[in-house]
Amino acid sequence: MPHIRILLLFLPLFSLSSCLTIGYQQPQPTGGKNLKEFPSSLIGKYSQEPGDKKADVEVRLHSVIFEDEELLGEGEISLSDTLLLRKYKKFYIVNWYDSKNACWVAHPFKYNESKLYLYSFNLGKDEAESQLSAYTPIVRKGSELLVINPTRKEFKRMLRAGSLWEVEVLHREN
Repeated sequence: MPHIRILLLFLPLFSLSSCLTIGYQQPQPTGGKNLKEFPSSLIGKYSQEPGDKKADVEVRLHSVIFEDEELLGEGEISLSDTLLLRKYKKFYIVNWYDSKNACWVAHPFKYNESKLYLYSFNLGKDEAESQLSAYTPIVRKGSELLVINPTRKEFKRMLRAGSLWEVEVLHREN
């Protein structure tokens, strides 16, 4: 189960019917520049446990490889028009276009001293509606979907709000 959680935190490629999808009208941060490759400092293999011999995620120059047969199968996902990487302050933001829900799903992460800190919303639907509407308007709702459209300033405030996020740590293999 930890491998599935890691994938959902870093790059949610599937919206499971029992999960709430919090999407964005546009990639985040709004108006940000897309990076053409992952920075060299991020390239490497990462595991949930330090010293684990099997990597959960491998970051390459233009792609990410997941080692999870339960959800995706083993596979490489490349940066493209529907998978964007942006830098904002101390964060990198992975933006993935969810065609099923017609919105962007964004997951911030930080890198520091050989660790990836993966941020994911830690909110149920009722909680998400009330908490997110304090930062930005909700522009579309579905039974398992909320779509927001924050300005850069609103997105910055959201990133600073610890109560919105759950943080998972992945350790870089040496």
